[in-house]
Amino acid sequence: MFADQSVTSATQGDGGVYLSALEYHQWANYLLHKRFPEAVIQDFLETERLPVKDGVSYNLGWFIYPLEGNRLFFHSGESTGFHNIVYLDQQKDLVITLFSNRDDLLIADAFDALLAVLKLPKPMGPSAQNKSVFGWLNAVYAN
Repeated sequence: MFADQSVTSATQGDGGVYLSALEYHQWANYLLHKRFPEAVIQDFLETERLPVKDGVSYNLGWFIYPLEGNRLFFHSGESTGFHNIVYLDQQKDLVITLFSNRDDLLIADAFDALLAVLKLPKPMGPSAQNKSVFGWLNAVYAN
């Protein structure tokens, strides 16, 4: 077992959040349609953001990339045996959630391929477009 798992925690979620994929998707849609459009949230997202790199900022637990009047929200998570990534596009009314119980980085290639097939932008600045989104996030977390 690795440092973030024990014999009893390896089958549990991470961070104390226990939802089905459907429940998570419903929650993300709620944020996209009900919370993020609120004026007070819009103001907070703009004024209290923390710059990360490559045009990306962080606020309310999300990485945020502004793109032509739009905001792309994204986040990933991993623990021993799990890799996950979430992408929200306000203008396109789109929520993408990929959850895996794999202990490799195949999700990185799958996510980037999905963005390419759907003709969606990677949520990072032009200088980072040659990197995988998951790899970019892993580098951010490591710092």
